[in-house]
Amino acid sequence: MAYGDKVLDHYENPRNVGTLDKSDPKRGDGLGGRACCGDVMRLQVKIGDAAESWTAKFKTSLGSADRSSRS
Repeated sequence: MAYGDKVLDHYENPRNVGTLDKSDPKRGDGLGGRACCGDVMRLQVKIGDAAESWTAKFKTSLGSADRSSRS
């Protein structure tokens, strides 16, 4: 079974992975998952001045979740 071009592109060129500036007051954090399994994801969102202006970043501790969350 071969992966599609879009899946391979997201795997090789991750998007939205990382963290936002901790000192930014417009940043919100969320944490979810099951720490007992090592499956934890942190999601950070920054809302801009315009309603349609936002940025999101994530980090995860589980490799498979990391690969499937990069879109």
